[in-house]
Amino acid sequence: MDGTSLRWSALVLAAALTPWWGGIGAAANLDDPALSPEVLGDHLADLTAQIEERAGLVGYYDFEYLTDNKGDSPSHFRQHHVSLFVSRSWTSWRVFSEIEFENAPVYAGDGGTVGGNGELKVETAWAEYLHAEWLHVRGGKLLLPQYWNVNHYPNVVLSTERPLMVRALYPADTTGLMAYGTAYVGQLGTTYHLYYGNGQSADRSHTDDNEGKEVGGQLTFHLDQLVDGVARMNVGIGAMSDPTATDHNDVYGLDTQINAGRYELLAEYAKRASDASGEGFYVQPSARVWREVRCFYRYEFTDFENAPRQERHTLGVNFRPQPDVSLKLEVNTNDFSDATESYEEVAASVAIFF
Repeated sequence: MDGTSLRWSALVLAAALTPWWGGIGAAANLDDPALSPEVLGDHLADLTAQIEERAGLVGYYDFEYLTDNKGDSPSHFRQHHVSLFVSRSWTSWRVFSEIEFENAPVYAGDGGTVGGNGELKVETAWAEYLHAEWLHVRGGKLLLPQYWNVNHYPNVVLSTERPLMVRALYPADTTGLMAYGTAYVGQLGTTYHLYYGNGQSADRSHTDDNEGKEVGGQLTFHLDQLVDGVARMNVGIGAMSDPTATDHNDVYGLDTQINAGRYELLAEYAKRASDASGEGFYVQPSARVWREVRCFYRYEFTDFENAPRQERHTLGVNFRPQPDVSLKLEVNTNDFSDATESYEEVAASVAIFF
């Protein structure tokens, strides 16, 4: 970039930022002809860094193709997610939000009603105070701390389809408060999460439908430093109680994540005791077979009091041509304990973090 281009870039950037963020760009007179291209370049880099610090806008995108052999289910493409993360950090404070556009939402109104397709929602939004490594306090719309729930991003997980039990036993989120932290005693590490918030009412980010609150926690032990050759070995136990307006849901569960060399194992079990009791399980071993190509297999089931037991077997491959791009292909079989039609499905997707 030549000196003229640098000067114009710095001037435009400073002019655009000044009405919004006051002091940015005010420290130097960028119109001074004595400024060299090198100095202007330094100012431009500094302004860009300040934009990134204050805006903090990143996100992910995923696009899918699904087909199965059920008679009433046509194959289809799906523009699944475009999600934007907005964040800001200070010394001891952080703010984060994820705005999710699901299934390419389109809405239109006539002055009285609004109709459309897709979904636009705030997936999570919170402010957090960092007191110490062992104590963080967070408030807002919070994702519950089960492994797949927290790591649900399509550019992170290996498969296109998430396990059947995820968000079917433990809910996805609560609006309230959470305290969490990590501490080590010798080679044994422990991370805890404790949360207290609105129950699973329809408008739970705004209000609650009863005086009872959702209370829960997760305790995860980090054992990798105790075992040679293991990069990660987590074992977690969790529980939650949610007194709803018409029922009382108690959920408990176990999960583990193990990484050793090119191998990984994920597993989770949860059981719900309520008027609609149920349980679910998955186990997913995987291996890196060549460069950034990983193959995985997943066995899983869900079994609910008011629905037939479903078992699924999934075999898939995940290729990352670069770290922020994930290409996926998988096939699964689905069987049921009643007369529900068994079927096979093929799913393919691309997920990109930006």
